[in-house]
Amino acid sequence: MDGANKERTMNETGDESMYVDAAYEAPSSTVDEAATVAYGVVLPVICASGIAGILLTLVVLSRKSMRTSTNCYLMALSVADLLFLVLLASLFVHGAARDSNAFHIYAAYAAVVTNAAMMASIWLTVLLAIERYVAICRPFLAARVCTVRVAVAAIAAVFTLALLVRLPNFWEHRITWYRDPTDNRSVASVAMTQLAFNDVYIRLYPWLIDGALASVVPFLALLVLNVSLVREVRRSTRYLQQHVSAVSTTTQREELQISVMLISIVVVFFICQVYTRQTCTDKNRGIF
Repeated sequence: MDGANKERTMNETGDESMYVDAAYEAPSSTVDEAATVAYGVVLPVICASGIAGILLTLVVLSRKSMRTSTNCYLMALSVADLLFLVLLASLFVHGAARDSNAFHIYAAYAAVVTNAAMMASIWLTVLLAIERYVAICRPFLAARVCTVRVAVAAIAAVFTLALLVRLPNFWEHRITWYRDPTDNRSVASVAMTQLAFNDVYIRLYPWLIDGALASVVPFLALLVLNVSLVREVRRSTRYLQQHVSAVSTTTQREELQISVMLISIVVVFFICQVYTRQTCTDKNRGIF
């Protein structure tokens, strides 16, 4: 009897332990399932919708009649966002292809280009805000600053600088070759360089680039510019209501509509930027 009771007690204890472990692992399983749905269904749908919308935007803005400084910034912003979405969507790969060395090599460098596109998108949004600020709040400077030539030069500078500041991310990886003993062929793989483990680099670079240059500085710039734009839009709206018969009413209304559109873009930018950065971080961690 004692042996039977002891065996029963051990079985009950074991079952209880099993239930405890299952209960402990349940939240993790739920989180994994939610992440699978988010990364496997929701985000690809969002990327596809965004890509389709951006392509339509580019078709409209590419017309000669739409060639203005503001539309140049909008086109460049669309191109940066399109590059970001295409590269991000290409990382949502499942199955055997995800475990291949070729995908790991591609993912390592595609993630860097994705971050460069994100950096360009951030500062193009800032340039767009500056252009609208000058056009609305400093109209005497608009003739010199709000031109297509200035816009093209500024856009080229933003894309160049966005790539330059991300060059160290390229140097964090290197391609190595080894011989596969199963079929005696050379296989390429991606490996981390010494730069990726340098203490000074790990502490300084993310703080300067991701923290200051890609987050704090543009956030403060957009905040100040948009507060000024909102105030000017309100003031101009009151002025137009009192001087409806003015000759320049139509032009001023168009300028105000463009500024309101910019304010909407920046608000959406603020909402999406934090989530986008977290998504990229999670995907990169999952890849490597």
